[in-house]
Amino acid sequence: MTIPNVSSQKELLKQFVLSNLKHLVEDSGGLEAISLPHFKLYPRDYIGFAELELQTRDNRSLINCIAHLKRAVDCQLDSFLHVLGLAKIFKKRNLKFDKKLEFLEASGVFSGRTLSRLNAIRNRMEHDYEIPEIHDLEAYFDLVVAFVSVMERTILIIGQNEREYLIVRSDEDYEDLKEFDGMKIAKYWFTITYDFAKSRITMEWKTEVGEKSLVADTSDIEEFAYFLRVLILLSQRDAFASDKYIISQLE
Repeated sequence: MTIPNVSSQKELLKQFVLSNLKHLVEDSGGLEAISLPHFKLYPRDYIGFAELELQTRDNRSLINCIAHLKRAVDCQLDSFLHVLGLAKIFKKRNLKFDKKLEFLEASGVFSGRTLSRLNAIRNRMEHDYEIPEIHDLEAYFDLVVAFVSVMERTILIIGQNEREYLIVRSDEDYEDLKEFDGMKIAKYWFTITYDFAKSRITMEWKTEVGEKSLVADTSDIEEFAYFLRVLILLSQRDAFASDKYIISQLE
């Protein structure tokens, strides 16, 4: 197995994963306590308020429902960025709602089509000064609930901030350790580490062609988003996603 020469860390990581995905065997991982922001209200609170307003269905309640759903989305976005250690960075760079959604799409957290629909409905209700049609509002409500649910699950996935894989293509990729009573371990490996405090993702591996260490941080937000995409996809692989799906999301 050889990895072609590539210039960027993103391309090098992609080629490594594509070349070795079917040979990756999860070995172990580590959990870090998730640090949620200290808000007085959270996305589920705003969804609850919106649901109550939706039951009344007069003009005042429908408009209030929109406001609560918008707050639910904004709160969920900010909570997610806080967990990743990115909230202060987005605020410092003055990256607003649209840029936050772009980051989610680049990271593979949410589909671009769904995010575009979410934003289109939000903008139409916010800027056209119209009383929303009840079917539009119900669709928006369902979309926001789905958005919050997906983001919650993604936060739990990212909580496993260290992941270790063996790379096993044949028996030759194993070696014996006599000090462990002849236990076999893999000669080749791949590890992922998310440093929440420094907002940094490290991908390291050893194969028959040598060892490599790649580090992505927020100095290149596009590259960082791709590293996060790889982390999330591999986390989903064991229970929710096939290798074929993962490959389609990486290419």
